[in-house]
Amino acid sequence: MMRVNCLTTDELDWELITRNLDPTNRKVDEKRKLLRGQLNLEKRNSTFASSYTRVSLDVVQELSYCQTKLDELKTLVQGFEDKPLSTEFNKLTTKIEHVERRLDYISSSIDDVNKPEWTILKDLCFQLIESLSEVAEGDEIHHNDLLSVIEISEQQGTSALATTLLNANPVPEVISNPTVQPSHSSPHTSSRRVDFDLSDRIEQFSNRLQNLNLSPAKKAIQFFSQQICCFFILMEKPTFEVASNIKEDLVHLKEWISHQPHIIARTDDQWIYIFFRGCKCSLQRTKEKIEKYYTLKTALPEFFGDRDPLLPNIQTILSLGLLIPLPKASNSSARYFFHQCKFADPEKVHFTDVLKVFVMVLDVVFMEDIECSGSELYLLCDLDGFNVHHLAQATPSLCKKGVTFLRDGFPGRPQGFYFLNFPSILDHIFNTVKPLLGKKLSSRIKIYKTNDDQLFNDVPDVVLPKELGGKGKSIEELKIEWKQKIESYRNWFVEDIKYGCDESKRVGSFLTDSDLFGIEGSFKKLTID
Repeated sequence: MMRVNCLTTDELDWELITRNLDPTNRKVDEKRKLLRGQLNLEKRNSTFASSYTRVSLDVVQELSYCQTKLDELKTLVQGFEDKPLSTEFNKLTTKIEHVERRLDYISSSIDDVNKPEWTILKDLCFQLIESLSEVAEGDEIHHNDLLSVIEISEQQGTSALATTLLNANPVPEVISNPTVQPSHSSPHTSSRRVDFDLSDRIEQFSNRLQNLNLSPAKKAIQFFSQQICCFFILMEKPTFEVASNIKEDLVHLKEWISHQPHIIARTDDQWIYIFFRGCKCSLQRTKEKIEKYYTLKTALPEFFGDRDPLLPNIQTILSLGLLIPLPKASNSSARYFFHQCKFADPEKVHFTDVLKVFVMVLDVVFMEDIECSGSELYLLCDLDGFNVHHLAQATPSLCKKGVTFLRDGFPGRPQGFYFLNFPSILDHIFNTVKPLLGKKLSSRIKIYKTNDDQLFNDVPDVVLPKELGGKGKSIEELKIEWKQKIESYRNWFVEDIKYGCDESKRVGSFLTDSDLFGIEGSFKKLTID
């Protein structure tokens, strides 16, 4: 049933006009009451809606209205995380369903597929899909993905994609690990789940779509409706890869790498799968990520050079437990990483080496936990003891490089950056770095005061170490465990130095360090076939 209370005034007018009802000179409450009465008639008599005389609308004006509605939808999407789920969810779904009805109405009004309006309509449909995908925690759907899924839906039926996603197994055939269970949302995000019957929702969309003719515009509308199903699935089940195709996709990626003369990359299944899973099983995005990862790996020797765990500077950081992964909760695939500053003497430990060890820790966690790159990743940073000497090491250039790798080359999905005991001396650098992260990442930063109980609402207590008031292992236990773990990968890290980019073999124009980091240097632009 349409949520009449969530409709704006212009949306109310449109819903009334297309039902042969005149909204002129009526107050908003009167319009809502009139529409509710009409909807009740439609509900009691399924043929009632088909009796309406079709209203002739200005197609160009309607397309303009739909663009406005899309902008409103984007605003709702951007604020979705920060407001009560129930209220925002109702607004969001009402807006989605209203725009879908308007687009469907327009598609029936354009009698010539060669008209420019037809192309505009399809573009609007795609914009709507992409706006919707942003709600699902950054699970972007690219244009090529849309086209391929539309093709699948034509061949296999309207509910094929939703059914496939619903039954998807997150563990690839090529990587044998029978102990891994399908991913679930972490406990602290469970409040975002929506209470609904997924199978009924899929059936509802499928039945309605069977009556649509597959004109080019309606193909886009059909996929859009399927994407609504996908949105609900993503809210309940974030992992959505199709296991039967993974082995073939990894073979394809290996072949693609072999045709990139400048890329010297690891090609074992597990390593490639880390990128593939982190890119939500999109081949094109995986290629782009691999390309950028190895470009940055070569451009950032301060992060990727001399990574022997037995080197004194790395041993110091491992022994102090400055950066350690926290255990997983039994009912969640989310991973938390803990960084503490109070034992980091700036005379003995440099921030560059801390970042290097962080990347090393991530590499090992990805190798040990095949779910990790596709799961939610959180950094919990305790800034107790942070001082001006630490601050002096965090140069703008170094921060820019770290942010660039995190944003563009990192194969995982960072979901949150939680800072405890945040000192005032960091305000300036925080305000400088935050815009570099982009809107999505910067919105995931949280700052806690000393002994802030809110932390326990955001991080499961079974994950937090005892020193922070949690029920997990102590920091002392974890630092010993992970020092040994990192050292056990010594051969892997020593060998890893040979992988990167040979810029002399790259095809394409030069890319400077200014293009990569906003500083001077020389690298080449990316060329992806």
